[in-house]
Amino acid sequence: MDFILEFLALFVFFLALSLVVGLIAYLVAKKKKGVFKKYALQHFPELKDEESLIAKQTSKKAKLDIALIINDAKEELVLLFDDPGKGIIHKIYPFQNLKVVESFNTILARGFAPKTYSYEQTLALKLDDGSTYRFIMENISNKRGSDKGADVVRNTFAPWEEKLNKIANK
Repeated sequence: MDFILEFLALFVFFLALSLVVGLIAYLVAKKKKGVFKKYALQHFPELKDEESLIAKQTSKKAKLDIALIINDAKEELVLLFDDPGKGIIHKIYPFQNLKVVESFNTILARGFAPKTYSYEQTLALKLDDGSTYRFIMENISNKRGSDKGADVVRNTFAPWEEKLNKIANK
């Protein structure tokens, strides 16, 4: 009987711990989105009504560290970066500098037993100066990436990919 109680206590402890870690990760991501939006409002007040794509640049990381705003009026791509030493910085590229937009996805498996699967999609922007910027998003999904979790990521990227392809193919 003591074994069962110890097992249940450990199970509840680790369940609570994972919930706390998940809540902290959510709050950190929400704060990071606010930091990007605040920076954009301070430096580009004319873009206050524009949507922004906020993502991460590196797979298997939780930190949001890149954002994109399309300035149609000036025909510019505004890229915001979270530079660890400097805070938020930005680069501006005219539309004609965008040469290629690539999108690809993968399924990530984590854990031992049972495995947790995530659908990860990358949107890569290649510019004429040789630089490439990756926007990566992931969400919990099934082994095939065929559920609503994967659809959230696909549906988030789809309008951005369509608009950026139009810009690149002008």
